[in-house]
Amino acid sequence: MTTPQQAQEPRPAKPEGRRSTGSVKAAAGMLVKEANRILKKYAGRIAPEPAQAIRDSADALARYREAKQWDRAEDEAERLDELLHQHASFARKSPLRETIENVGVAVLVALGLRSCLYEPFKIPSGSMMPTLVAGDHIFVNKFIYGIQIPFTTTVVGERWGHIARGDVVVFRYPIDESEDFIKRVIGLPGDTIRVDGNKVSIRREGDAEFEELKRTKLPEKCRDDSGTQQVPHCELFEETVDGHTYVVRYKTNLDPRAGARRVESGPCPRATCWSWATTATRATTAWPGPVRSKPSRPTACSASRTCAT
Repeated sequence: MTTPQQAQEPRPAKPEGRRSTGSVKAAAGMLVKEANRILKKYAGRIAPEPAQAIRDSADALARYREAKQWDRAEDEAERLDELLHQHASFARKSPLRETIENVGVAVLVALGLRSCLYEPFKIPSGSMMPTLVAGDHIFVNKFIYGIQIPFTTTVVGERWGHIARGDVVVFRYPIDESEDFIKRVIGLPGDTIRVDGNKVSIRREGDAEFEELKRTKLPEKCRDDSGTQQVPHCELFEETVDGHTYVVRYKTNLDPRAGARRVESGPCPRATCWSWATTATRATTAWPGPVRSKPSRPTACSASRTCAT
């Protein structure tokens, strides 16, 4: 049992000039890795005796590190560092070169992830409310419908997945492809969409009749982007299409200039992605805040081929 007097006694001082255990451990690992790399790549340019000395020192340093014999590891690390400096200085990387290589690898990995796998977007407007509100941040799955080769329009693996009604997709605006829009898919290639006031109907490819989207009016009130003010002439509906259920907002004040209820109808094109909403959401790549999780599945279509709302 430790007495109060013993507990107050100071720990034995670390030998003068000795480095901390963490520093020795990190330095030993880097030196062993560097020595093995140099011997593997440049063994032919180093004389046999120094090469064997470097190999023996690296093996000894690895054993001391594994056995946690830090004093011996520190001494062996200094010996190995001196051997590499004397006999393999031509193959050692300078701190600047190593930093540049590490930064370059990190940049390439980030660009690869952003171009082919995932990309962050910020929602700038409220046209997708209440699913997405202005200021929300989302990650877009870019490979679910195929992988686009960076800096090209070539898509590999388009058959891996298919766009389905109810998906939330980010797509390039057909009129100006420099802008990204986000919408929910309601029509697929070959479908015909009809908008009658605030009623949306789909005539699927091969069908003779239109089918109105199933929806249920909700008692909740529409709120603005801040969630504090009620939006006038607005109703919330729970809408279902092909098993996807989501909440949408509909305006109740029809355009008085039209003189009657406005009816529009048109086919979903096979080569473009179009929005039937009066205002679409432009997704920007700014990233100043935290990510908010959403129940819907944000995805990206590499080749836009749907009708969205």
